[in-house]
Amino acid sequence: MVLVVAVPILFFVHLWLTVLVGAIVAATLALHYALNVRAARMSLRRETLTGQISRMLKEMLQDRGDTDVTPPDDLDERFESRSMKDCLDAEVGFRMASPNSQLVSDVAAAVAIVLILVVFGRQILTEGHGWSLLLVYVVVMRYTMAQMRGFMAGLASSNRFYHQIRRYLLFVEWSGVETKPAASSPPPRELVLRAGAEAGVMEDSWPEVTVTAGQRMTLITKRSINRYALPRLFDDLLGGADDDTRESMFSHAAVVGAKTTVPNAMAWRAALRLPVNSGLEALRPGLEATGLLDPVLAAAGSVALPDADETMPNLDTGLYIALRLLSGAARGASPIIVDRRALKKVRREHRRAVLDQLGGTVVMLTASNPNAPGTYNEDVVAVVDETGVAGLGDVAWYLEHRYEAARRLAIDESTIEAGDDMADDDDEDVE
Repeated sequence: MVLVVAVPILFFVHLWLTVLVGAIVAATLALHYALNVRAARMSLRRETLTGQISRMLKEMLQDRGDTDVTPPDDLDERFESRSMKDCLDAEVGFRMASPNSQLVSDVAAAVAIVLILVVFGRQILTEGHGWSLLLVYVVVMRYTMAQMRGFMAGLASSNRFYHQIRRYLLFVEWSGVETKPAASSPPPRELVLRAGAEAGVMEDSWPEVTVTAGQRMTLITKRSINRYALPRLFDDLLGGADDDTRESMFSHAAVVGAKTTVPNAMAWRAALRLPVNSGLEALRPGLEATGLLDPVLAAAGSVALPDADETMPNLDTGLYIALRLLSGAARGASPIIVDRRALKKVRREHRRAVLDQLGGTVVMLTASNPNAPGTYNEDVVAVVDETGVAGLGDVAWYLEHRYEAARRLAIDESTIEAGDDMADDDDEDVE
């Protein structure tokens, strides 16, 4: 409120000097904006890299052993790795948001003070008066610049969390979509995905691609995939799509994340997300086609499929994940998003058969492993960094540019060199 009084005083004391100082301050707004954008990007990058660096430090501690106090031979090499450097850069960028903003404000204030002294000094030397006006102007200007400095520093500090706040607001905005009647927004049969990220798109990337029901795609990303993160992911994938398309995609999506576990003491219907008017019989064709009917009957201890409102027994995790996927296909979910780490928990002899039963929907496989694409006959590969879709293409395009993708996602390129066998992802089961 005091600024409402201070600014008119500045204009009253010296009009054109105040306009000139205001122009200098306005010119610094571009720098403040750039600092805010960079701070938000560093905050998101810091969030992305935290888990990777934690695992690296844990491995370094384990390598030291219990009694050997001599650091490992490759300690310096590990600390000089690209991942560690990226993490430190992100941490410094995150921490320095406010100090950098204050520095810009201080430079603007210093230039303003010089102008004030030149203008009023000339007046005092040539006319012999103006000391009182100089005193008033400097005091009011200093107060105004101090207030602006604090405001811009606070804004930079808050904007560090822009992406996290946006992600939460999108979730809140879309959280009511799932309660809408299904008939009001039929599941999308095709999706137009668009490439676009702050750092630009990758070389030879498709600008956009249409993915239709029956096609599979892999998302190479380090983002966590869950219901909370879906709105932002869909917002990035769909680009300028209208709200109806995004809401339809969100309301009909089925998600099976890497940390999916078997729920305790829950009815089959709730555990498998079965519609109210449907039961396990709706899954019978898929169970028979995949060879999972007998394991389900054995787990239920029955010769017939149990009632959907009965309590589901403690199933094998892989079997439960397979049932979640078949349930999504049976109720017409689209897209079906599954983390490849969750898919690997399904027994190898059933894995591809389960995926084949999802032919009526868009299937999105997510992975942070740069060697993943190509295992399940994907039609499209999308590289999704922390700011958007960095690249779109087919598997051949991705294999040609996977080192660039690793750099975009801050993934150690040695993981590519150590995993050139693209079928490794499907060679073993994960318990």
